[in-house]
Amino acid sequence: DLTEKTTHLVAIKPGTAKVNTAKKNAKIKIVNPDWLWSCAERWERVEERLFPLTSK
Repeated sequence: DLTEKTTHLVAIKPGTAKVNTAKKNAKIKIVNPDWLWSCAERWERVEERLFPLTSK
């Protein structure tokens, strides 16, 4: 669930209820799963803008 403490939403499909709710909150960054893997590989937070949620 999205709360006031949510900072990121990792999603694979645009247009879902959760993605649409997150879009209404400018503080929540919406990224695709590759962002999470990239952060884990580098042991640091990678720029979210490099991993936008797009339809495939």
